[in-house]
Amino acid sequence: MVYQIKGERNFHIFYQLVAGLDKETLAKWHLKSAEHYNYINTSGCITIEGVDDAQDFEEVKEGTCTLLELRVVSLVVSCRWSCRWSCRAVCDNAHFQRQPWYG
Repeated sequence: MVYQIKGERNFHIFYQLVAGLDKETLAKWHLKSAEHYNYINTSGCITIEGVDDAQDFEEVKEGTCTLLELRVVSLVVSCRWSCRWSCRAVCDNAHFQRQPWYG
């Protein structure tokens, strides 16, 4: 993208990000509102009527957390399955000798 035509928005997640983050987080990441960025403000379209960028960002965060949670669950199940088969393979190949009882 070299420029935006009048009334066009690109990089919707960025508009959502700067609208949805609290002031402390914006400051921490050295971010400002969308109006401050020449690359995305040249079209004159920072907001869209009927679109709540902050709410959309919350939905993106929730979706991302859900995906991460699903990935963690998948990894845990995968590890448990792998460990179960690894333990079984080790135990199946182990030869135990009965030791005399001293006592």
